[in-house]
Amino acid sequence: MSEISRETLLRGLALSRPAVAQQAYIASLTHYAFDGYMVAAYNDVSAIAVRTPLELECCLPADTLTKALNSISADRVDVELGETNSVTLTAGRTKIKVPYLALDMFPLKIPTEEPRCSFDVTDTMLKGIEKCLVGVGTDPTHPAQMGVTLDPKKSGVAFYATDNTTISRYVTTDKVKLPGDAPIIMPTFFCTQLISLAKAFPDAGIKVELHKGAFVARFYEEAILFTKNLVDATPMDFDSIISRYLEGEDLAAVSSEIPDGFEAAIVRALLILEGEADKSTKISTKSHRMRMFSSSGLGEATDTLEYKGDDTEAFYADPLLLSRASKLCTQVALMPRVVVMTAGPFTHMIAHCSA
Repeated sequence: MSEISRETLLRGLALSRPAVAQQAYIASLTHYAFDGYMVAAYNDVSAIAVRTPLELECCLPADTLTKALNSISADRVDVELGETNSVTLTAGRTKIKVPYLALDMFPLKIPTEEPRCSFDVTDTMLKGIEKCLVGVGTDPTHPAQMGVTLDPKKSGVAFYATDNTTISRYVTTDKVKLPGDAPIIMPTFFCTQLISLAKAFPDAGIKVELHKGAFVARFYEEAILFTKNLVDATPMDFDSIISRYLEGEDLAAVSSEIPDGFEAAIVRALLILEGEADKSTKISTKSHRMRMFSSSGLGEATDTLEYKGDDTEAFYADPLLLSRASKLCTQVALMPRVVVMTAGPFTHMIAHCSA
């Protein structure tokens, strides 16, 4: 029998939960695996293992275990492996039996061989990955867009992401050495969970390993994150795309502060465009005024804001994309084909859309 804090156990389950499979085509993938040191979840593509001090070696059904623990109010729980393929949870006068599977039925194999390369992840790199996640794609027919690209440069590291309508870039001075100095695409799940686990274990250093066909992030003794590489995904040449849109422009010179009231104006635009599948707001600037106009069958919304930038021709932009970027940026430049929003080392480009 092993005793554990209910809160500690639930925390380990919650952190590994995103990797629990939603389909039961392999029964053990809908389970948590306990090896006496960590609790792990695996969905056949990605896995999360979190240190959880429980002397138990078996697999327990994820939903049943979580619901059982949430039904208990006691601070501590006794966990005992029975002889009838069940685990008994005891808390005070409460006993709950949960069926288990043998640990060897859990198919996760985290690489243990020497990686092709590895690098430490700094707080600055985490910030870059997190900001670029705002623009990752979700279309499986474009796998190169379903993640954050890490591109080593002479001066540091650049992170990129795109959803085919926006492009995000974050530049750091961190040094990363990759095989052939070639960029890599870190899958979206890997990036989101890297951020999540970094916040859960702020004092744990992070090392990312590149293995053949997989990424592994080790949070020293606290957690392990594993995911298979994207299939047939070749990193895009982001620098050439960005240069093409900003060719001949001094971005700093043409940028100005995002106008006061910009977010509120977008809220009103989205209210009017709520029922529209393709949302577009007309934007124009003249005499240091920005005019935003939206219309639909629900009505119209017009806002005029103080704007420090130059006059521009009218264009249309998706207010959802503008809202998403404005929460991360402080400067805006209205270019002939794109809206460019920035904040220090972060740049986010939004393509104009048709009316």
